[in-house]
Amino acid sequence: MEDSTMLSKIKIPLLVAAGISATLTGFYVLGKDNNAKKGKEKNQKRRKGKKKSHVSREKLIAFTTDFKSKVKLCRYNSNLQQQEIQSRAQQQGIEINAMEMHAFVKQDFTKGIKKQEQKLYDTHNITEAGTKVAAKKYQDDPEYKELRNDIQKIYQKISNPPTSKPAALIDLDKFQIICKELINGTNRMWDNIEQDVKKKRANGSKLKMENVLKDVRFKTQDLMDELFEKFNIEISSFEASLIKHNTDPSIRSIFHEMQTISQQRITGLGLPTRGRMPM
Repeated sequence: MEDSTMLSKIKIPLLVAAGISATLTGFYVLGKDNNAKKGKEKNQKRRKGKKKSHVSREKLIAFTTDFKSKVKLCRYNSNLQQQEIQSRAQQQGIEINAMEMHAFVKQDFTKGIKKQEQKLYDTHNITEAGTKVAAKKYQDDPEYKELRNDIQKIYQKISNPPTSKPAALIDLDKFQIICKELINGTNRMWDNIEQDVKKKRANGSKLKMENVLKDVRFKTQDLMDELFEKFNIEISSFEASLIKHNTDPSIRSIFHEMQTISQQRITGLGLPTRGRMPM
């Protein structure tokens, strides 16, 4: 979809899709209207002989792990979509209403999940009904519970609407502490990336720069989530505080250091650096 189409769509009221809703166990599956649900049940009956209705704990964990990855991917794609729209709108001098942008991003995220959900049931050769039964049976299993909670947190980051209140500014001293923790997190992130790359090379896999950069962006998203949770701050507060304090020498130095870390680390992997690297 071209940016111009996105911008034209976001200017009009948007009906947000049903999204992901929780079952009685708290496991997230896609919301559906009654007709779609009936049609799906009929299709499941036809495929009953092909798919396993009984879902073991191992199958549930494997499915939920993959589902979590898909939710993260859809969130990443939706955020990327938002950045592209905002950049294009800024170039055209168009002001986008925050609630309309939120509705658009949420709708895009929901569509992405819908496309992935059935693929996962097919990949794991299980049914949705069987998965719900297993989710209820193993709802107190520590590993499953952690995965379920992680999915819920990701979904909340997309579903929570933006506040109309001005972002709370973080004082410089605290913002310096937060940014220094971001430096530590950036180093840990690159340590993990280097380990992953070494494993892939040891297995004979070819290393592509675009795949590494995509992994960097994924892990950066996780890093920022962890940072905001640790310091109990909102992204809007972080962004507003960065704008306020970005002329401070200590803050500029910290972000320059993060840029240098990324350039040095990716150079160490034997990949060329072109332009600015993520974090």
